[in-house]
Amino acid sequence: SAGEISKLRRRNAGLAAAATGDVAAMRAAFAAGAFDPADDADPHGSGALHWAAGGGHQAACEWLVDAQNVLVNATRRKDGRAPLHWAARNGRLETCAWLVSRGADANAATYDGDTPFNLAVWRGHDDVARFFVSIGGVDPRRTNRWGCNALLWACTRTREEDANVGGVEGSHPGSVLGTVAWLVDALGV
Repeated sequence: SAGEISKLRRRNAGLAAAATGDVAAMRAAFAAGAFDPADDADPHGSGALHWAAGGGHQAACEWLVDAQNVLVNATRRKDGRAPLHWAARNGRLETCAWLVSRGADANAATYDGDTPFNLAVWRGHDDVARFFVSIGGVDPRRTNRWGCNALLWACTRTREEDANVGGVEGSHPGSVLGTVAWLVDALGV
């Protein structure tokens, strides 16, 4: 949100630039010695790559990883969310694919055991969830430390289009019912 970016800008111009995808501003803050792309983080431990990935800012991600050697799986967050978790939660399919191509762990679990797949399902980003399944090695039946799996995550989300769906057949592909049908029928969750 604009409020979050404003707060971030007051703390660290480089992180704010990553959050908005402004590569030139990141470069300028770095050149001025006001921004360390690999080490600077917000109060929750989220670094520049978290912010760039969560916003789907491909060029910013590329600059951070390729030019500044920011590690794609690095995190200092207490909850253990890596940049791929942020991208998946926010439905950034292209960014998820790019991060995985650069070595991001598609099975990385947070402190609670949630994976990028779970977060994509929870937020209704079926295209992202399907991507994770398509690359192999992602277990859609995996549960977190509370015993919650993707089926539960799908059922806890609420979106406007989900309220207007009458049944599974012909339902909106990102609807709760459509997701549940896919999880149960195709993946055996």
